[in-house]
Amino acid sequence: MSRTFAARLNLRSLASLIALAGAVAGCVVPVGVSYPADREPVTAWPDAATCLRFLRDELRIGARGLDAFVHWLAFNVAIGNADAHAKNLSVLRALDGHVALAPLYDLVPTGLYPGLGRALAMNIGAATDIDLVAGADWEQFAERAGLQPRYARKRARETAAATLAVLEAAVAE
Repeated sequence: MSRTFAARLNLRSLASLIALAGAVAGCVVPVGVSYPADREPVTAWPDAATCLRFLRDELRIGARGLDAFVHWLAFNVAIGNADAHAKNLSVLRALDGHVALAPLYDLVPTGLYPGLGRALAMNIGAATDIDLVAGADWEQFAERAGLQPRYARKRARETAAATLAVLEAAVAE
């Protein structure tokens, strides 16, 4: 990255931005806090709908960025990453004010590691467990986020199918 380009961008985690903004939908993100030692979910983390609303309403991220957020969320479910939370998603802000999601990181299939919990760090609808996210949860997430329920369910299904296809192709090689 060139110095000029780097000087024009401000990188922040979504969690820190929500914390700086204060309470969002009754949820305050504790700055600098991750999981406690017992790996129980931190109830103060914002759920997926709160994060999407914050991206849309406060950061004014466009439709493309909102779709990228839903795709990120669905991909994490598809790979079994229960540790997807607002500190694992960052945004870039250019000097002209344009906001976009930063390149994705910390995409780890936590379900493959014995001893790691299955509790979602970022609830999706009513689901609190990575293995129990269903179509109705995607619809509830969408309704709470102000999206079309059919869109969220379809995006989750498409992401899961594409992920499975890539995994099957990799195994076949």
